[in-house]
Amino acid sequence: MQDVNSIEGRVSDLSKGNTTREAIRTLGQSAAEASGRIASGKLGGGYEAPETAEKTRQLLNIEQKTMESDSIKPKVTLLTGRISLAYGINKRLEEIATEVRTRVTQAGDPTIRDAGFSTFCQKKLDEIETLLNKKDFEGRSLMGGNATRSNAVDFTLAAMPAAAAAPDATYDAYFIGEKGIHTATFKDGEAFEYGASAVDPGVRDLVFYLKSGTAVTPDGIPGSSNTIRLQGMQDGIGKAIEGLTDSKKILGEQLGQLEGLSGRNDEELAYLQQTMSELTDADLLAEFIRSTQEMLKLNMNQTLLAKENETLKNLLSNI
Repeated sequence: MQDVNSIEGRVSDLSKGNTTREAIRTLGQSAAEASGRIASGKLGGGYEAPETAEKTRQLLNIEQKTMESDSIKPKVTLLTGRISLAYGINKRLEEIATEVRTRVTQAGDPTIRDAGFSTFCQKKLDEIETLLNKKDFEGRSLMGGNATRSNAVDFTLAAMPAAAAAPDATYDAYFIGEKGIHTATFKDGEAFEYGASAVDPGVRDLVFYLKSGTAVTPDGIPGSSNTIRLQGMQDGIGKAIEGLTDSKKILGEQLGQLEGLSGRNDEELAYLQQTMSELTDADLLAEFIRSTQEMLKLNMNQTLLAKENETLKNLLSNI
């Protein structure tokens, strides 16, 4: 009697397994069809209207564009911070140049003997070198281009100018970073160049004349090397300030461009969200809900089948 009951139990378990497998097959087909309709925009089962299919395709496209627009926000914040840091560096360089010009004027007075002039110039050079080697929180140079993570400048490499020399584009040996400024890429491959470089004319001229100033001991003697260097610095520092002012203006314009880009992105994001709200009508939502429910049922039946298979395996092992 016991053996008959065992056989009947095994037959019953086999029947349950077959029933569950058939349910899984049916649900799997239904879920796959629903997913396919959603992905292709061809909504079946009462949702095959061409206008609904077109709405679905638009919705999927808008979802992708919305994710792209969302990703721009943190990038804008990051770049704004970097440009602002570079702006602060440039502003301090402009202040240093003004201080130097005042000191040069004082040192050029024949009634004054500025014995600490060369030391003053060296200290300003040291400060400028520290400023130009500043990095952002990611460890990238602010004044040395995209790839520069080490120092951008080394003033020990800067040549001592001749007494009557003037700076030009060849005076860049002190620069050891990557040439050019930073570049960021936005949607559709749009490139945005930003920042400043340690070899921009204003910076270069300031370094040039301060390096020359480290060799000056003011003597008040017309035509002396010291006097010629001081005269060169008087004119040259003025040009350096003009160059730094231009750089500051460019950095300000970059911040403005970034603000405009951010504003346009916010407007596009708002439009996308509004359009998505209009497209997500009741028919489309019903299809998404239907697909989700069918997938849930499918997962539950697969779990049930796994348990029944394990039970059947244990029963068959006792035959």
